[in-house]
Amino acid sequence: MSSNARTAKVLLLGDASVGKTSLRSQFIHHIFSSAYRATVGCDFLTSKVVTTNGASTVSLQIWDTAGQERFNSIGLSFYRGTDVAVLVYDITNAASFSHLTKWLADFRENAQVRRPTILLVGNKVDKEEYRAVSTRQALEFATNNWGGQSEIAALGGTSMSVEDTCFEVSAKENIAVGAIFKKIADIVVYQAENTRELLDFDIDGRVDIEQPAVGASSRCC
Repeated sequence: MSSNARTAKVLLLGDASVGKTSLRSQFIHHIFSSAYRATVGCDFLTSKVVTTNGASTVSLQIWDTAGQERFNSIGLSFYRGTDVAVLVYDITNAASFSHLTKWLADFRENAQVRRPTILLVGNKVDKEEYRAVSTRQALEFATNNWGGQSEIAALGGTSMSVEDTCFEVSAKENIAVGAIFKKIADIVVYQAENTRELLDFDIDGRVDIEQPAVGASSRCC
């Protein structure tokens, strides 16, 4: 196992009461509380996660954000520098799913990351009898918003599919919660090991706009 742990910023986004705090608490502390307490602003906890192949360890800085509209202006600054955004909705709440469009737009506008990775998580599968959002709807959302684009390419190229970015879990029953963060660890390591060549290519092929071409005037107008 690698002794040099990579670090990544993970941002949990979504409406209030979809279970963002519960997901993080279940993953890190293996605790679930049915007593709802709204998150105020943003905070983060750090957890080290071993990749699927056991070869690397990733230190995930998991940020939990408030879902209430009145806290959105606070959250905007916390979008910056995010490596992985996790869009969370409640499968029993159709409105929480429809609001993901706005959460995604805000993230893309404020993250200021060249190739962010985005995952989609439907929580509360323990309430299957009250389901209001189908698995098909979730896959269509992911396909329409990042399937085949740079985000999916960052997950490992052609070996990955849009389905690999979608999860249905239960924070209460600890169903598939760990799989989310294990996938994130795998993604972070893949990006670190495979984007170096892309960055080198970009650097070698770029044009330095600060230096005028030979024989060109230095005046801008």
